[in-house]
Amino acid sequence: MDIFIAFVSPKVDRLFTRDLIAELNCRRDRPWGETLKGKEVTERWLAFQLRPFNIKPRTMLIGELQAKGYYKQDFMEAFRRYISRSEFQALKAEFSTEDPTPETGPE
Repeated sequence: MDIFIAFVSPKVDRLFTRDLIAELNCRRDRPWGETLKGKEVTERWLAFQLRPFNIKPRTMLIGELQAKGYYKQDFMEAFRRYISRSEFQALKAEFSTEDPTPETGPE
């Protein structure tokens, strides 16, 4: 859910890994705070968590900067599968986005 928010709040289709991690680390009230025992999310931890979903960082350009990062499209199946319709509708209203998932929302 928080990765979905990281993409839709600024309405972007890609994020450098460092930016995604910064976004996740600023959400101290989330479940990984307990999982990591107060430590911050790292590139390695994030990659390990996403591996079962076959989501991997790729080299990308944003403007003139090049670094490893993630494309929103790579998360779409996970978003559809794990974000409930009610959560999706609430987020859609909150961020007033006509974004990433089909009109019916995640399944």
